[in-house]
Amino acid sequence: MNYNQLKSFIYVVELESFSKASEALYLTQPTVTTHVKSLEKHLNTLLFDRHHKGIALTQSGQILYQHALEIVRLNDQAQSDIEKLGNQVYGDLKMACSLTIGEFILPNILKEVNEHYPLIHVSAEILNTNTIIDRIANHQIDIGLIETHVEHDFLQIEPFTDDELVLISSQGYFDNAGAISLEDLKNVPLILREPGSGTRAEVESLFKRFGLGVGQFDVTLELGSTEAIKNAVINELGVSIISKRCVKKELELGLLDVHPFAEGELKRQFYIASHRTKVMRPIEELFCHMVKQHDYDRLV
Repeated sequence: MNYNQLKSFIYVVELESFSKASEALYLTQPTVTTHVKSLEKHLNTLLFDRHHKGIALTQSGQILYQHALEIVRLNDQAQSDIEKLGNQVYGDLKMACSLTIGEFILPNILKEVNEHYPLIHVSAEILNTNTIIDRIANHQIDIGLIETHVEHDFLQIEPFTDDELVLISSQGYFDNAGAISLEDLKNVPLILREPGSGTRAEVESLFKRFGLGVGQFDVTLELGSTEAIKNAVINELGVSIISKRCVKKELELGLLDVHPFAEGELKRQFYIASHRTKVMRPIEELFCHMVKQHDYDRLV
C-alpha cells in the first residue's frame, strides 16, 4: 500500500464515484481504478461492491477507509510540518467565496496577501453558498468563505467576522423614517437574493424566527447579483434586505435609505469553510490566519 493508492481509495469512497475521484485528483480514471485494484490485490479482498446503481463499501473497505484516513492525515501532517521549516511561503490556493464577501471583502484580503506573500497564487471563484459547499465536498477547492452557518459531517467551519443585514429602499420610499416591522414588509414588493445564497438563507431564517415564511411576502424579484438588487431598489421596483457593507457608496451618494428593523438588529457571522478530513497546507493555514486577522471595521 502506498500514499497515492490510499488517497485514490479515500476519494472514491467520499465522492462515491471513480470518475469524480479522478477529476478531483487530476488523474485519469484508469489510474484511480488501478490504484484501488492494487489495494485489493495487496489485501486479497474486495473493497467495493460494484452494481448497476453504483458502488458500496464492503466490510473490508469500511475497515480500510478508517485506517486510510489516519495514514493519509499523518502523511500530510508530516509534509506540512516540514514545509513550515522553510522561510518563504509559496504555492497555489484554490478558494471560493459567496457574493457579498467576494465583492466587498475578498479584494482587500487578496491585496494584503499579495503585498506580504507575492509567491502565493490565489485562484478565487464567486459562487453561492450551496455551490461552494459542493465544491468543498468534491475536493475541488481548498477554502470557502461563506455567509451562513452550514452543517455537514465533512465540513469544518469557523467564524471570521460579523455582518449586519439591513432593509434598503429608494430615498423617500417610506413615508416615515422610523423602524420597519416584518409585518410592514408584507405590503410592499420585496426583492431577494436567489435560493442557495447565504443572504437568502439568513433572510429566510429571520422570517422563520418570527413565525413567517417567504410565501407570505410579495417577492417580486429574485436576483443573483447584489448590484442588480441595489439598482432595482434605486429604481423603486421594491425594497430588499442585504448586507450593510454593500450599500456604503449608495448611502454616501444619497441613492438609498437604510431602515432599522422594529424586531431589532439582524446580525450574522461570515465563516471559513474547509474539508474536515483534509490536513491544511501551510499556505492554507496562512490564508485562513490572514482572513481572521484582517481589519474589517474599516470596510463598513
